[in-house]
Amino acid sequence: MAGMFLYASNFNQPLDWDTSNVKYMSAVFYQAWNFNQPLEWDTSQVKTMTAMFLGTPSLTQTFDFDMSKVGGSYGSMFWSSGGSLG
Repeated sequence: MAGMFLYASNFNQPLDWDTSNVKYMSAVFYQAWNFNQPLEWDTSQVKTMTAMFLGTPSLTQTFDFDMSKVGGSYGSMFWSSGGSLG
């Protein structure tokens, strides 16, 4: 799933997906400038979220992600973004 919407500057669709087996979410929304949707994703298996929302200035959501397996691999997750972890 890493980089899935990379540079998709106009992407802003709701995403109600089963992510329970996803391990890599780095740069999923990297520079998806207009993205601002809530995500109710199961992130219990995710190992990396580095730069996941980097460069998403329209984002204002607070996410309640399970970060238990991510460790320290979430640098720049919300850089240049209004999003946050709850």
